Amino acid sequence: MKLSRLVTEYIAFKRSLGFDFQPPARILKSFCRAMGDIEVTQVQPSTVQAFLAGKGAITSFWHVKFQVLSQFYHFLIIRNYIESSPLPKTIPKRPEPMT
Repeated sequence: MKLSRLVTEYIAFKRSLGFDFQPPARILKSFCRAMGDIEVTQVQPSTVQAFLAGKGAITSFWHVKFQVLSQFYHFLIIRNYIESSPLPKTIPKRPEPMT
């Protein structure tokens, strides 16, 4: 099944539960654009890592994107669309807050 279709299904599911899902929906749609028009089983860990990293140093937004993708992939695993998540197994330390 296409990644974009599953993202649309997931967003509709979250909204049906009453969540204001606009910021996570933007992240997921951006993820779809970055991955291209592919099957969900074709998503590679290296391309997910590149999406998370963006450009430059690790920021707190890396962790926001990771959390959104983690919940999305949990949804896919529970519904047997995939067997495992392509997300990184190690999570970088959050950057120190700027004071």
